[in-house]
Amino acid sequence: MRATARYPDDVGYDMRDVAVLAGRALADDKYIQNAAETSFALELVADHGVAMPGWDEAAKPPSGPERVETPAETACAASLEGLSVVQIGFDSNGRLVRLSAVGGHLQAPVREPDDIINEERFRAWSLEYPYQYGLDESSPNLFYTTTANLRLSELPEGPVVVAADARLQLFPPNIFYLGDDFSGRTRPMAAVPSLAWLKGAQQKGVIGDGRLCAWISTAVGRPESTTLPMIAERLHPTLTEYGFTIDNGPTLPESFEGATLAVITAHGGIHHKEGFFQVVSDEGILRVPPGDLAAALRNVGTVVLFVCSGGRHDKHPGAHTTLGLARQILDRGSQAVIASSWPLDSRVPSH
Repeated sequence: MRATARYPDDVGYDMRDVAVLAGRALADDKYIQNAAETSFALELVADHGVAMPGWDEAAKPPSGPERVETPAETACAASLEGLSVVQIGFDSNGRLVRLSAVGGHLQAPVREPDDIINEERFRAWSLEYPYQYGLDESSPNLFYTTTANLRLSELPEGPVVVAADARLQLFPPNIFYLGDDFSGRTRPMAAVPSLAWLKGAQQKGVIGDGRLCAWISTAVGRPESTTLPMIAERLHPTLTEYGFTIDNGPTLPESFEGATLAVITAHGGIHHKEGFFQVVSDEGILRVPPGDLAAALRNVGTVVLFVCSGGRHDKHPGAHTTLGLARQILDRGSQAVIASSWPLDSRVPSH
């Protein structure tokens, strides 16, 4: 590995060539017979451009593996904490390689059959999804029909943390079709940018000063623009019951930094052609880029986003890293973001 970059924004560019070489290694059947080496290559195609949680004066990217065995050791150590760690990534031929760490041990690497999943079908899916899941009501089985050929042949039982290829992080891990249902229906699922980030988050420990905060702007620009005020009214009893500090102002919250939990309700918009998350807005005059909201949530322990497409991750067009609101919030020091990758119905937050 080359020397660690000074800034997270540089890492994605530094990793482009490394990820290409790792993909070629994963395409070699002999190479993936060795679980530790497979874990190393899969870690190199993950996203190393997200800063470590809870940073103080300057955002720092996670350190690259010091040894070939380091990612495997990280996965095995994490898998002793009551969860399983699954690494997935595409090889240079577009085939998916999967490796699981369960109970402190690596299982044998698996190259998923082409009829289970491949990169070409994933790219075709990504032209419309996950965005269309929040808009297309023509078929009640849309999730099933569109992911029938984007599945995994097996996953460990119980809670699973997925460290995916940066190219694959657009796909929410809970909708990987597994057997007769989605993986997220049968086990808790979460995703991390990389194993190095996971290791850093575990070493940091829980962050937050104990405050519970919520921001829902109730500003109204037109008489018919009442969605956010309606949601604020519905959420008020629950937020009050649990002692949240509630901000209904028309500007981004200024005092949420360092809180334990922040619930954010706003409109989110993606670029109509490129698909990248572009703007956070209310129903008044507020229109801000996602980085501004992320900055207002610096070092918040957990952020819950009731924001359309707030959980969407996109591959950076010129670097081996990702883009998106949730990613930027993590980059500003948060440890966890709970968010939807597609547009949300206004009834979702209160439920």
